[in-house]
Amino acid sequence: ARYTKYIAARPSRLYCSTCEAVYPMPQGGNIKLYKELTCPLDGFELVLYSLAGEDGRTYPLCPYCYNHPPFENAAKVFGGVGASVGGGGRSGGM
Repeated sequence: ARYTKYIAARPSRLYCSTCEAVYPMPQGGNIKLYKELTCPLDGFELVLYSLAGEDGRTYPLCPYCYNHPPFENAAKVFGGVGASVGGGGRSGGM
């Protein structure tokens, strides 16, 4: 199995040492594993992205879909990332 490592230093990102892929994550919040659930589109393990503060919200997020939007115009919804840094490949876990 391949696992990703969360790197909290800015810019926060996930790193897969097996395929040497880097997956940038949304900034300004916290990331943690989400009940070991996987994305139905690509099998990546989902993470929870939590914003700080009283009005902070928490969103489930697929690292692969965040960086490779699966649908047209999804980049607008996901914040416009649209491309990963580093090699391709898919990696589950954290």
